[in-house]
Parts: sequence; structure tokens; C-alpha cells
Amino acid sequence: MNNVKAQSEIMGLAIIMILIAMGILFAIVFFTGSSDKGFTQIAEQELVSNTLNSILQTTTDCKGQTVELLIKDCEGGNQFSCGATGSSCDYVKTEIKTMLTKVLGAQNRDYYFQITGSQELIEKFGSKCIGEQSTTTSPIVFYGGSLSAKLDLCR
Repeated sequence: MNNVKAQSEIMGLAIIMILIAMGILFAIVFFTGSSDKGFTQIAEQELVSNTLNSILQTTTDCKGQTVELLIKDCEGGNQFSCGATGSSCDYVKTEIKTMLTKVLGAQNRDYYFQITGSQELIEKFGSKCIGEQSTTTSPIVFYGGSLSAKLDLCR
């Protein structure tokens, strides 16, 4: 009998502790008010990351190659010919600009996309962000070296 009474008291204390913890958590979220800002930053970071990955992995009409492979080809000697558009360099520049305009431009978002080699800027689209931005970078490694694709989404 004492055992049942002790268990009931412990359950009552556990419920009170859970209610106190929930109250403290609610107070922290309510008084800081930063949950919306944090969510927005996470959502923007996901948008910029997914956009860059999607651009690089998109299969093009140029011999069925991805944008990433065309960038590698452009830097590595421009071996692919992409029909009427000419070289892989010209073709991939047009494709990247079109995708950025359709995805981010349609949302009225300012962006800055750049491809850099070892130290030099190879290509850029958009204009540099002034103020806060969400940024993601993806390495592009190939037999002749490495490149870096970077996308900034301006806030």
C-alpha cells in the first residue's frame, strides 16, 4: 500500500517538473521572439544550398552533360561542342544565367554567383550583395585542378 502511494507522489512530481520545464521553454521562446528570424535564416540557407546543387547537377542538352561537367570541360580545354551555341563555355554561361533568372529572378531575389579557379575569378553572374547574405560554396575538382562555385543570396 505504501508502495502505491509513493509511486503516485513520484508521478505527481514528474508531471509538475514537466509542466515547469514546458513553462520555462515557452517563456524563453516567447520573450526572445527570435524563432521566426532563425527559421527564415535556415530556410534561406537551404534555398541557396539547394539552388547551387540543382544548377550544378542539371543535365543539359549539350551531349547530355551536367552543368558541372561542362564547367570542368570549359576550364580543361573546351573539348565539347554544343551545336549552334558553340563551345561548352558559351553554352554553360547561358544555361547558368537562364537558371538563376528563372529560379531567383522570378522570386525578385538578388544574388551573386561566381566560379573561381585557383585564385582568379573565371565567371560571375548578378551583383555582389550589400549587407547580409546566405552563402554556399561547392568545389569542382577535375584532372587539371579545382574550381569553386559560390552562390550568395542577398537578404
